[in-house]
Amino acid sequence: MLWRPEGVPTERFGWLPMLAGVALLDAIRALAPEVAAGLKWPNDLLLGPEGRKGAGILAEMTAVSGGGPGVVLGLGINVDAATGTLPETATSLAAEGAGVDRTELLVSLLERLGAREADWRGAEGDADESGLRGDYRAGCLSLGSQVRVEMPGGSSIVGMAEDVDQSGRLLVLEPDGNRRAVAAGDIVHLRPAQH
Repeated sequence: MLWRPEGVPTERFGWLPMLAGVALLDAIRALAPEVAAGLKWPNDLLLGPEGRKGAGILAEMTAVSGGGPGVVLGLGINVDAATGTLPETATSLAAEGAGVDRTELLVSLLERLGAREADWRGAEGDADESGLRGDYRAGCLSLGSQVRVEMPGGSSIVGMAEDVDQSGRLLVLEPDGNRRAVAAGDIVHLRPAQH
């Protein structure tokens, strides 16, 4: 999908993949309420009691001909893959016991994406004003968990994933009390949150 969030400052475009994650989570919870689902920061969909990856979202800034900047957003959802056909860290809706029609899932997802993007754009990309940040926090399984953040360049940090800030960065409290805001990295859950 190509998004052209007119009226939203480009520094707030980082919320678009997270917005897509929340919309996807909404759609999955509506169509497959029997499957445990949540998000891993910033926007992987985790499914089932073991929290395996069921979907991923990628976003890339792009120049749009005849206009300003845009964001190309891609989503990959494991719908029907059978147990044993995916990597050990992945799962599908079918493997978790949910029979979901692909067309119904697509329609539900697109409706939720459209509604969430309109609210966010109407708030000029303000994640608090649009309610996006609160909904993201509620669905993010990383928050409250011990994590290792694999940083670009090969370094890593370990700590408690505490929150996401106004820019969507993950706030990690390290064992020495240092709080770090992480804008990019791969998260590994070391110990699940205690809810």
